[in-house]
Amino acid sequence: MGPPLKESKIRLLQQRVCLALTILLAGLAPACGRAPSTPPGEALAWSQVRLATTEPTIIEPGGTPPGVRLADTSLGQAQPLPNRNWGGREINAVEMAVGASATWRLELGRDAYLSFIPLGLPGGAECEAEYVVRAGKAGTSVTPEGSGATAPDGSSRELHAEEAARAGRMAAARREIDLSSLSGSIDLTLAVRAGNAAAGCPAALRWGNPRVVSRTAPVAGSPGRGRPNFIVLGIDTLRADRLGRQRPGLASLTPAMDRLVAESDTWTRAFSTFNNTNPSFISIFTGLYGKNHGIYDLRTPLPEERRTLAEELDDGGYDTFAVIAARHLSPRISGLGQGFDTVVTPQRYFAAETVVDEAMAWLGGRGEEPFFTWLHFYDPHTPTMPPDPFAEGWTAAGLRGMAPGPRWDPFRPTGPRDFQERRLGGHPDLYDGEVAYLDRQIDRLLDFLGQRGWLADTFIVLVADHGESLGENGILHSHAGLFEPTVHVPMLLRWPDNWKHRRPAVDGPLDGLVQTLDLHPTLLRIAGLNPAEGIDGVDLYRLGAAGRPAVFMEHANGFGAAVRTRRFKYVDLRDHPRLGGPPQLYDLAADPGEAADARGTAAAEAARLAEVLRRWRQDTRGDAPTALPADVGQEDLDQLRALGYLR
Repeated sequence: MGPPLKESKIRLLQQRVCLALTILLAGLAPACGRAPSTPPGEALAWSQVRLATTEPTIIEPGGTPPGVRLADTSLGQAQPLPNRNWGGREINAVEMAVGASATWRLELGRDAYLSFIPLGLPGGAECEAEYVVRAGKAGTSVTPEGSGATAPDGSSRELHAEEAARAGRMAAARREIDLSSLSGSIDLTLAVRAGNAAAGCPAALRWGNPRVVSRTAPVAGSPGRGRPNFIVLGIDTLRADRLGRQRPGLASLTPAMDRLVAESDTWTRAFSTFNNTNPSFISIFTGLYGKNHGIYDLRTPLPEERRTLAEELDDGGYDTFAVIAARHLSPRISGLGQGFDTVVTPQRYFAAETVVDEAMAWLGGRGEEPFFTWLHFYDPHTPTMPPDPFAEGWTAAGLRGMAPGPRWDPFRPTGPRDFQERRLGGHPDLYDGEVAYLDRQIDRLLDFLGQRGWLADTFIVLVADHGESLGENGILHSHAGLFEPTVHVPMLLRWPDNWKHRRPAVDGPLDGLVQTLDLHPTLLRIAGLNPAEGIDGVDLYRLGAAGRPAVFMEHANGFGAAVRTRRFKYVDLRDHPRLGGPPQLYDLAADPGEAADARGTAAAEAARLAEVLRRWRQDTRGDAPTALPADVGQEDLDQLRALGYLR
């Protein structure tokens, strides 16, 4: 089953029909000229070439300026470029003047395909222009237009053409062009062809994140390193209940993360230490509660005196690398660059595929030292503007990894959605679409790692900084308050095959209370390093199935705190400007939605937890360095205000 197609007028109808068959039937369309898949016993790993970061061999017309620009392109409203897709998320792009073309000389392996997003015309533009793809053996001449697939002599033919459609609120679906009839050295040409109304066209159109993917290298076995690798998938604003979310009769929202859960130790009652991003990630990487690291907002960096997980592993001989998808979490503002050899940051916010592409590029070029990588994903955050077909309610049917042509299944009744929360740009169904899009990118990453043998020696951590309220307790698309949808987060750890024999035995399911800061000492002990004295995190395997007797969380900007046991949660937000008032006690067994104050019926428990929280807040480290706000400019403040963090 597949989503309804939204195609512009397409040339080469026969070629497009064959391409559709190839996608829907996963390569079972030999009549279309698709080369057979790699035979058994000759498995090759997928690799990719990112055209937006690879200089073309030929640009036409020549001269200065050439009419072709490779760029990290932000599609947000604050940018001067015309399109406003992706909700401000940045992707790589090739910008091309109407009438221009660029040719790349590439070495293809088997089962090759080109993938790109036609980013389209700005609103109001009247233009007849086409995205055109041509390919053939390197150095061959171009045959006449419209002649279909590549000729037997290898001459370059037009493989794809489609009219540039007007850009909508959501980005267009990704296109995939079959190149499997070609191999070895080829010339691939992207062009923007003018139609009859060229005078009304914008100066340039853009190809979103074009990449050529093929099987090029033997699938690797385990490298057998003496020490393990670590990859932390730190996901912004991901609720715990979205992993495996499935409505009756419909597909799971997260097939890739579902598989990761099945292969991992998953703590089903993991809680964040904060309801906002920077303090939460700082707790994860320092093993400290906010009361001890001192960071409560999105504009104060961690003092250098505080040691991070990356610093400990870097000193222990690890290569360290991070991709941070949100500007307000960048090293300058958060201080979380400490210990990383390389940090890749955006102008504003990266799309998930950009995070994965940057990780693949770094991992593919690294040496033999063990590595620690933090990949921060921002996509579930508002504004919720996933690309099609995720925005329409479709998710990948099963796992495809880096292979072409995923099939699609609905995860909800399909169709467009408008924002329910217009100021921030949010709708619960579009939030789910962002999660489904993110899951597809995690599928690509895990396939890349697996085919190179790295999953045999690499621990995978998945954790969220906080969740999101989607209408619960009267809060829509905000992480205000310390309610369960915001502080209950997914947290899992996948043990690689070569290290499973060292996994400590745990007696019973992992449903005890734990906190995200417990990852810090856990990963250090796995790496053979000793956590620093005095941190608040506890090795998860030392906690065992029972977990902690209670967990604590603090509100952003110092507006209060809460303590939670297995049954009760006591919340004191009297300092909050909107949610302030008397403390509340929630009986989570009788009232999981936190709708009623239980202090009247459980007064003794309320008094006990009030005292527990008071003592916890007073018990701080005396050596905490002073945290000073960063020099945040007006642009940073405007972005935080647009996200609802400032008023």
